[in-house]
Amino acid sequence: MKKIFITIFSIFFIVIFNVNIFAADPRITISLYDFTPEESISVYYGDDDEHIYPDRRSFVILMINGDIISDAALNKDGRALVPVRVISEKLGANVEWNPDERSIYINQGGNDIKMFVGSNVLYLNGEEIDIDVPPQIINSITYVPLRFIGETFGANVGYEFIKGFPVAWVLNRTDEIKISEEEAIKIAEDVYFNKFLPSIYNNKITPDNYSEKFSSYPELAYDIKAVSDFGEYYYITYIKDSDINGILVDKYDGSYHSVSSFSERLLDILNGDDFGNLDCIYNLLRSLN
Repeated sequence: MKKIFITIFSIFFIVIFNVNIFAADPRITISLYDFTPEESISVYYGDDDEHIYPDRRSFVILMINGDIISDAALNKDGRALVPVRVISEKLGANVEWNPDERSIYINQGGNDIKMFVGSNVLYLNGEEIDIDVPPQIINSITYVPLRFIGETFGANVGYEFIKGFPVAWVLNRTDEIKISEEEAIKIAEDVYFNKFLPSIYNNKITPDNYSEKFSSYPELAYDIKAVSDFGEYYYITYIKDSDINGILVDKYDGSYHSVSSFSERLLDILNGDDFGNLDCIYNLLRSLN
């Protein structure tokens, strides 16, 4: 019973907003599509159509300035590759393709990069540089290495995991961070005790009585802490020795979105205080009231 409870209780939340006039849309739903050794997955980005990935090992969530970019990055030998169009549209770079040379020319802020499909050698402002993974054409789309391009153009680039899924993030914002890690933890605690728990449990639960209420479930021991950095967000978890329940808190405005996972629904990033399907959790927790 405890095992079932833990699985169902895994519904939780993430914060993802953008301070631009148009808020970032971080919505994504990932479900198990087929029980194969490769574990095919079904992915929906916001209101977009379904995308099927035959092998989840090649799947990467791409996040640029807090916005999840649909159907973009690929995992190739442990490196994140992205379509050239993403570099142009999201990082504001000028991109040119030479079909005769099979070369890509990228320019931004005084830096010039020239690279060739299939070659581990590129030229940065005329200087020859070796790279681990060369540009590649996959399904008629030209992919380039994200980290090198992003960092060359002055962006911060990172690679983290959330609920078992890799996230390649890029941040090229220059405005001042407004929310400290300590403040983010306070925001996360407020959401947990004053929004999430009240939505599934009738009696008041506080940090002081939490251990007593959940004494029968040591696997749910409360231990809030910041465990990862996603560029735009602090990633904060709640349960001791577990990263399946948590929240991403925006460093610039403290806003948040929710995330949930349940059974074959491997990951849901939802809007605001939408904590997903809580009916099963509520039915279980009524016995605690």
